[in-house]
Amino acid sequence: MPFAPASSPAPNRSTVRHRVPFYETDAMAVVHHSNYVRYLELARLAWMDEHDRPYREYVAEGLHFTTTAMSLRFLRPAQFDDTVEITTWLDWVRRVTLRMSYEIRRGQELLATAETEHAMVDLQGRPRRIPVERRAGLVRLAGMGDGSAHGRGATGLDSPGDGSLDSSEAPAVEAKGVSRCATVESPEGR
Repeated sequence: MPFAPASSPAPNRSTVRHRVPFYETDAMAVVHHSNYVRYLELARLAWMDEHDRPYREYVAEGLHFTTTAMSLRFLRPAQFDDTVEITTWLDWVRRVTLRMSYEIRRGQELLATAETEHAMVDLQGRPRRIPVERRAGLVRLAGMGDGSAHGRGATGLDSPGDGSLDSSEAPAVEAKGVSRCATVESPEGR
């Protein structure tokens, strides 16, 4: 596996180190843009393993975090044989959704920044509230305090219940984990 954990630069962040193989590059001799989405996913899963719980435990409970939005800004290209570090952290948590932020670097050089938003869904693709105990821990990891304050996307801790939502609470999520949108920006605005 080409991805390996690296030392985290700060609390509540995880960093994955990756040496770029030739097959990830394109005809212009740079990493093809589609690979950056894979890098984000691998870094997010490493973050969950390190700070929350392994994603497979959510899956065992019939829950998934589907990607609902993505923003990726390319600043400099990565190339064959570069060692890149993908650092991620939890930016905010709501009842059903959360946002992860990312930096991709080659040494000290910032290559790209990104954000992904995810909604918890059940096996039928229906939005579900993040379980209260999980959400409380995630709120702390996001630096949002104990969950009682409404900062950076917080909506307070969930009320008791089965975790189902009425239509007024459900985020815009398409069934079966299909992403709803993606925004890609470059430094030139193209």
